[in-house]
Amino acid sequence: MAKAPKATKKPVTKSKVKAKASVKKPAVKKAKPVEDGIHPAARPFLWLGSNWAQRSFMWFIAVLAICFVLLDLLVYRKSYFALDGTLGFYAIFGFFAFTFVVMMGWPLRKLTGRKDDYYEDGEPDD
Repeated sequence: MAKAPKATKKPVTKSKVKAKASVKKPAVKKAKPVEDGIHPAARPFLWLGSNWAQRSFMWFIAVLAICFVLLDLLVYRKSYFALDGTLGFYAIFGFFAFTFVVMMGWPLRKLTGRKDDYYEDGEPDD
């Protein structure tokens, strides 16, 4: 039978343990929170507030509207009235309907809203 090879592992000395303990890992710097009043989840979207982003968005909406009007050329619709058979009728009607709904918010607020001091009872706080 063959002899098993002898383990050649040397015992760990105190000097080696001290040498390992003295090696310091580089300190990881934690980012300090910025105290500017902006929530961390909102930071990736701050670019949306820039002027170029707002102008680009408006141009995107305009190009999209033109594309939908041109797409109306490819769709056949049976018109029930003379006006709804015209090119872009549904786009124009939708724009004016949306504008009407948004603009009606102002008179509805005046009609249904309460005054700013509705909940105050006029007595000073204790």
